[in-house]
Amino acid sequence: MKKIISLALCVVTVVCLMLSSCSGGAKLTDKNGSACVDAKNGITYKYASVCYEPVALGDEYGELKVGEKLTYKLYTVPDMKESEWLATDDKNILYAEGVSLPTLSEMKPRMLRICTTESSGLEICRIGDGDTVSAIARAFEEGERVAYPLVAAEKKYKVKFDGEVLSGICYSLTYLEYAENIEVDGVSRGRYFLYDAFDRVFVPVGDEIHAALAGEGAGNGAVTTDVGGAV
Repeated sequence: MKKIISLALCVVTVVCLMLSSCSGGAKLTDKNGSACVDAKNGITYKYASVCYEPVALGDEYGELKVGEKLTYKLYTVPDMKESEWLATDDKNILYAEGVSLPTLSEMKPRMLRICTTESSGLEICRIGDGDTVSAIARAFEEGERVAYPLVAAEKKYKVKFDGEVLSGICYSLTYLEYAENIEVDGVSRGRYFLYDAFDRVFVPVGDEIHAALAGEGAGNGAVTTDVGGAV
């Protein structure tokens, strides 16, 4: 009986070791808040702006230790090489040194998902016309940056651009809609804006997202996926 129990324990131990070595075993260490190091595989990853998010989390890859108290789970990004791209459990992107991080326009956005702002990010609707989505992206990148107004927005959503480049990663901004035209520095800037909270970029845009939310954007490939209010 003792031999049987001992043999069973050995089998369980071997199986556990095999499972831990197959997945979820990498351990990365934060390096002064600017990068993190996978010493075992000899890879240094940098932190991307919070505008970059995984479309979904893949398999558990390991963990990231930040300081003495914080530990984050790490995941692969579907359709992306883990030697180049990883994601934390709170959906921050890590990218390896030597890998280029594309701008929004360089991602060639062709789909825009409009979501609520809580962590679950419930999708409300989407714009599927590639030309319209590209125009919205250009309006943000090339439009005039203005000061963030001291007025509460009437509606607030997360908008996520899905592109032809880096299909496993989206570019996320905040959409703000005001009840009336907003004046900044004495000039009327309209009601519709996109905001990058990381770099504090606030830019007026057209009414395409408003039309999609109002169910008036069918000509731009807008499709309502859920009915709900802004958060």
